[in-house]
Amino acid sequence: MSRPTLAVTLGDVAGIGPEITAKALLHHPEVRELSRPVVVGDADALRRAVTAVGGDASAVNPIDSPPTRPTHPA
Repeated sequence: MSRPTLAVTLGDVAGIGPEITAKALLHHPEVRELSRPVVVGDADALRRAVTAVGGDASAVNPIDSPPTRPTHPA
């Protein structure tokens, strides 16, 4: 079974949004097991936040758009 894509906004890059997003995705592996999270926002801000919360910034993989998926179950 394919995992659904989950779009998560980065929030205010001048505030705590990037850190909250980084913590949610890094410290809750079940989110990544159940979905394919895609963060919508500035990749550099997310890299800084990942580093700030003790993660590996190289795990941030910028893309231009998420892969196209059918909107109905197969």
